[in-house]
Amino acid sequence: RLEEPTVFRESGIVASDVTRRFTEIVEFAFSRLLTADPSHLMTSSGLEAHASVVTVDVLGDLSDLLQRTKASAVNFRFLSSNTNSIVRSGEITEPRLVGFAEYVKYARAIYSAEKDISVLGRIVELRSRNPSGNNNHVLIRGVDSDHNVVLVALKLTRADYAYASQAHTAGKSVRVLGKAREMKTQLRVTSLESFQVIE
Repeated sequence: RLEEPTVFRESGIVASDVTRRFTEIVEFAFSRLLTADPSHLMTSSGLEAHASVVTVDVLGDLSDLLQRTKASAVNFRFLSSNTNSIVRSGEITEPRLVGFAEYVKYARAIYSAEKDISVLGRIVELRSRNPSGNNNHVLIRGVDSDHNVVLVALKLTRADYAYASQAHTAGKSVRVLGKAREMKTQLRVTSLESFQVIE
């Protein structure tokens, strides 16, 4: 397991997920940020729509790498026991590099507006394509430390997702501590410190 919540947004992640996650980030960068005008993605709804791949540190490092190498094209080959894929940048031009860098700057400014949260509430939605994986969606309606009613969206590891599912079925409350970004309709947890079922 790797422990890098800044990159992976979980308390830990198994090695097989690293290739998949990094592949998704690079594919997003090359297909949406580098080969097209990304200005339409530079909105809160644009960030929210791609929240699973908007990892500012990784995108920033990739943008810096492309700026420094001045390559006309870049290919990433991802090898694992399950996959052997190549992600191609297409032609890299100065305007595309500038657009990519502007997007990273915008996303970094939004992410720097993260705030500490403590929310007590009930789970209103569970969603997962692979409950045994570490990218399971949970939505909680609850009350924050200022007594505001809020919706909180977060991703849970498989172990915490199992607890969340049991809590939802039993109608138990949960407490979430961490850092979150304020989106249009909800708080999106970007760094989870604690997920606790209240017995």
